[in-house]
Amino acid sequence: MADEQTVAPDPDTDRALGKMSFMEHLGELRTRIMWSVASAGVGILIAFFITDPAMRFISRPLLSMKTELVFTSPTEAFWTWMKVAMVLGIFISMPGILFQVWKFVAPGLHEHEKKYAAPFIIIGSLLFLIGGAFAMLIIIPYASNFLVTFGQEKGWKPMLT
Repeated sequence: MADEQTVAPDPDTDRALGKMSFMEHLGELRTRIMWSVASAGVGILIAFFITDPAMRFISRPLLSMKTELVFTSPTEAFWTWMKVAMVLGIFISMPGILFQVWKFVAPGLHEHEKKYAAPFIIIGSLLFLIGGAFAMLIIIPYASNFLVTFGQEKGWKPMLT
């Protein structure tokens, strides 16, 4: 037992093999989160310019039913606009955010696992866009119609905010 020596890990060898310490992983995670936040910020800036048309599109099914949209506090209309801009901005920036997730995860994958990434990302992105279009074009109009007319046969008047 006295003959055995404990060999200290060599940081240069570990780095060459792609091994990182816990603190290096945290640093890499922080970098990826910061790039994701920057991507989301750019998406939100873009969304500020297209939120008005998006709000008109979202409210079109309600307005077609001759239902008025109201707000019940001085800040409600502003915060509703901001929420739509934030969700739209995250939707716009999602490819950049997912790219940062990939950049964080990819070094830990084997080569045979990485070859499945491109089809996964392409198919996942297409399904994401199809899902967003499906929600905007089909679900929102039908759901709005159902939810607004649900209580009207009982004599209830909707006052939507």
